[in-house]
Amino acid sequence: MTTILPAGQEKILVLGRDGRSFLTVVRALGRAGYQVHAATRGHPGDSSLKSRYVHTVHDMPKDANSPEADTAMVALLLQAGFALVLPCTDQDALLLRRIRHLVPVATQFYLSNDEAEEVFSSKVETHRRAQALGIAVGEGEIVSTREQALAAIAALPLPLVMKPQRSYFANNLHKRHSVTKHFTVASAQKAIDNYLGQGEFLIQTNAIGVGMGYEVFCVDGKVLLEFQHERIHEPAAGGASTYRAGNELDPGFRDATHRLMASVRHTGVAMVEFKKDRQTGQWILIEVNGRFWGSLELAVRSGANFPLALVQYMLHGKLPQPGPIRRNLLLRSVFSDTDWFLQNLRADRSNPALCTVPLPAIAAEARHLLLGRERWDSVVLDDMAPWLQDLGDFTGGFARKINARVHRLWLFSAPGQSLEQGRLAKHLAKGAKSALFICYGNICRSPLAEQKARQMGLFERIASSGFHAKAGRESPEHALAAAQGMGLDLTRHRSQTLNAEQLAQADVVFVFDLENFKMMREQHPGAMHKVFLLGTASRLKGEIADPWGHSAQTFVSCYRSIAQCLEQLATLKH
Repeated sequence: MTTILPAGQEKILVLGRDGRSFLTVVRALGRAGYQVHAATRGHPGDSSLKSRYVHTVHDMPKDANSPEADTAMVALLLQAGFALVLPCTDQDALLLRRIRHLVPVATQFYLSNDEAEEVFSSKVETHRRAQALGIAVGEGEIVSTREQALAAIAALPLPLVMKPQRSYFANNLHKRHSVTKHFTVASAQKAIDNYLGQGEFLIQTNAIGVGMGYEVFCVDGKVLLEFQHERIHEPAAGGASTYRAGNELDPGFRDATHRLMASVRHTGVAMVEFKKDRQTGQWILIEVNGRFWGSLELAVRSGANFPLALVQYMLHGKLPQPGPIRRNLLLRSVFSDTDWFLQNLRADRSNPALCTVPLPAIAAEARHLLLGRERWDSVVLDDMAPWLQDLGDFTGGFARKINARVHRLWLFSAPGQSLEQGRLAKHLAKGAKSALFICYGNICRSPLAEQKARQMGLFERIASSGFHAKAGRESPEHALAAAQGMGLDLTRHRSQTLNAEQLAQADVVFVFDLENFKMMREQHPGAMHKVFLLGTASRLKGEIADPWGHSAQTFVSCYRSIAQCLEQLATLKH
């Protein structure tokens, strides 16, 4: 039987392990007195779950595609008596749509109406609806066949952006279909197969400009709460921002967003993403998120409490009351922004298609902290546990890097290198017939080594894998181009996550840097007798650094090093 709690104290289940929006939602509702529960699929160590505002964590089956996942979620909802379930990711929203007919009406789900869901979750339908409303979108074509795609690629100026119809499909909640950027016609043509079979997809020319987000809470298509942010730091090739600022509402964005929400009679939250060219002032609509978004924390800290507005309306019919909203606050994801800074230093600043920031502009950002205008994502005085765990993870990673540098001085001195190379030669002489190549993500180095080793016929059985928890990811654009220059094709490669079976089947295992080596030693100590750095095969190479996030030339240089090491490996093997 469902237990009815007083208004403001109802039990709310929040789904999704996106630490940014998830943690913001949990804190916003916990501070308002709601009893916040979380459901996680095999990730109990997430720092967001350490929040004091998480009342209970419920473990769910790891495989969200399985019937067991549906059964477990239905059982939880029937037993726990939640007043409301809030998904923070596309996958969780799709799972809820799959099971909603099995749960009593007493439990409300936050799900967009069918028309809004179709328009918001499909990049093709977003594009189509925006055009019908007279809202500017990028130059491009909606295609569904190879012939149409080839014609669009030939007609549009480079670089090109290819967008799948949806990021996720209900029949496979683990596989993310990604947007890809292509700097050559050949690369775009090779990528077509990745999009065929999904229905219609988009091919557009790359838009130059800064990313802007227009955030709203609506009831029946009428906007009642709104906020706007600007991306200050974002990955060079695009992606989630690590530093962002609130700014004044843009009349053009406001008009476009209001018309779009009204057209689908949306009730709920949404973030409409735009891109604006600072020089010309022209902008286009990019996409719509009909759920909570990654930069939500900035809006809440600025006074636009979207999670609370949504919950109070859904549970009590209460509309948000107008209040002061700060428009000049900045928010930094400090640890992610550190990585961004290093990538920005190495990025090709001559390429206008890449999102880079000049060093003087970065130095000038210090004034925001001194003036009290900057905050850090997870740092709040009333809930420090998530931040402390993130800090520990970051400093631990930094210490590992320092340790790796010290280890490198020893391992790659001439005597040490000779000993390690000799150990590899002896191991190969025992008749190694199968090889496994492992890097962190299995999207850059290891798949190239796998294909090159297979092309050379080095072993009878060859595979690659990675430590990254998410499988099914594609190789980045620079990797595809660099591999193509070597006569290899990575367009159909999809990442795998390392497992014990793969290790057991391999006679010899190659990793690429000392961080990979250390992760193997920590996670699979029983296999270390057959684990070697690929660079050991060549006295000149040492570690082969991860090219992820760097320039096209870095990928070319990395892949040449891998090929040279494999050629030296062939001499050791024979």
